[in-house]
Formats: sequence, C-alpha cells, structure tokens
Amino acid sequence: MMGKKSKENVPIVVTNVYLSCSWNEKREVWPKIVHLKGTKACKALCMLGDYNVVMNAEKRKGISERRKTRKFNHFIDNVRKMLV
Repeated sequence: MMGKKSKENVPIVVTNVYLSCSWNEKREVWPKIVHLKGTKACKALCMLGDYNVVMNAEKRKGISERRKTRKFNHFIDNVRKMLV
C-alpha cells in the first residue's frame, strides 16, 4: 500500500510480509524489499508481518539458527541504512 504523509508530502510504503519457512524463499524476497526501499517512490517504509526467522538465535531452543539469524539481521541493517 502506498500513500503520502500529509504535512510533509513524503511517499510512504506499508507492506505486510508473510514468508515461508523455506530459507531459499526468504533469500529471494529480502533483496526485493531492499530494492523497494531504494526506489524514489519510497521515502518511508513500514514493514509488518511474519518473517519466520528470529533476530536473536537464543530465542530458539534446541535449533541452531545462528547463521540464519546473522543473515536476517544483515537484511534488517541494510534496510535501516537506507532510512537515513
């Protein structure tokens, strides 16, 4: 969904994401989200949803998610850098 912040007339994109548990599918979608944020039409981005991965591997018991957690946090950092 796209709109504009009324007083500043800033383009805003709101996206709802639900990703599969498949690691390969996640890796395909993340670059598309980063690309969306990099477009001129998107000056502000609100990402809601379920990414089916945790930001902190300690939240998962009995499953080693460190590599996936690092990659997910790298994705989040890339989007945040674009917000500045």
